[in-house]
Amino acid sequence: MIVGVRNSLPHGPAPAPILLLAGLGMLLVVHLPRLPAWLGGFLVAILGWRLLHDLGRVRLPNRWLRVVLVLGGGLGILAAYHTLIGREAGTALLLLLTILKLTEMQTPRDVTVALFLGYFVVVLSFLFSQSIPYTVWLFGVLLALLFAQLMYSHPATRAQAWARFTPQLKLTLRLVAQALPLALLLFLFFPRVSGPLWALP
Repeated sequence: MIVGVRNSLPHGPAPAPILLLAGLGMLLVVHLPRLPAWLGGFLVAILGWRLLHDLGRVRLPNRWLRVVLVLGGGLGILAAYHTLIGREAGTALLLLLTILKLTEMQTPRDVTVALFLGYFVVVLSFLFSQSIPYTVWLFGVLLALLFAQLMYSHPATRAQAWARFTPQLKLTLRLVAQALPLALLLFLFFPRVSGPLWALP
């Protein structure tokens, strides 16, 4: 949970928004090859829109336009996959909702929702592959999202935020290092199922 954050988010080239967009952008990259071309382009455009907003160039869409984007994207996924559930369609829908959350992200609560949606999509991504390069890339996504969460948790001006960049990066790496032993224990001793998870009843 993000605590101690002001009621409005920082605008301009502050590190926290950049890290969040970088993490979600990296997450989108691994899914682009399996997404319909129109959906991939649409999500990239939304990321670009949010980046321009954080740079002070454009406004976020109003409520009605957001409704149109959500309904249009959802109907497009339904038309492409003929369902909204299942591994491919469900992941595409959740990725759509995660990226579209950026179009209304203005409060700390919105940031928390966007971050945890990102974490959840990271987990879902392992339904498609568990190769070493793929895992390393998703580990980078996790680092970016965690780093962004820590930066958002400490309200500051842009200058102060950039001054705290290195200490917060060290804290991020320290937290991850502390979690690695538990992750190793779970990897070695947690019961494993045979076959892919999505094939289980």
